[in-house]
Amino acid sequence: MTYPVLGLVYFTLKTALVYFLIILLRASLPRFRIDQMMDLNWKLLTPMSLFALIGTALVYRLALPQPAIIRVVVLLALNGLILWIFNLFMVRAGKNNRRQPLAAQPRPVARAEKNVSGMDAE
Repeated sequence: MTYPVLGLVYFTLKTALVYFLIILLRASLPRFRIDQMMDLNWKLLTPMSLFALIGTALVYRLALPQPAIIRVVVLLALNGLILWIFNLFMVRAGKNNRRQPLAAQPRPVARAEKNVSGMDAE
């Protein structure tokens, strides 16, 4: 016996769960400025997605052997390699892109040397 109302209940519960997770993420993560988001998109996300798309097309074009598990393993390895390469670039970019301090380092206070003028000699 089927209950068509259960489909609506399941749909409502799943929608409420996704809605709750989205609100939770928006409230707990820091907000990006639009220039930061565009910088991240153009310098990291777009090239990474293009490399993943080209790699996936090459894997399917090479027509690997029939077992799907081999194709899945090769695609996972390819995505791991792409992620590792971009992580390497981001670490290097982070080392080269250190922010300059807003204020200069304090200079040492000049100390007078003893018996500079010779007046102390008595």
